[in-house]
Amino acid sequence: MQSEELSGIWHTNYGRMTLKLTDGKLSGDYRGAKNSGTINGSVDKRTNKFVAQWKDAKYNDKVIIQMM
Repeated sequence: MQSEELSGIWHTNYGRMTLKLTDGKLSGDYRGAKNSGTINGSVDKRTNKFVAQWKDAKYNDKVIIQMM
């Protein structure tokens, strides 16, 4: 998967995630049933993983999303 293909609205098991690619970095927001927040990171092309920093009202931590 190319990084450019990640821009857009994604419907995940946890809710809706909207991502935008700008200058090689992905940023966006997350809207779930129980929480919502922001996500900022990049894609590791070698491992095909989206590595990002997640932040909402309660949490601020690193997330890794494996692209299929």
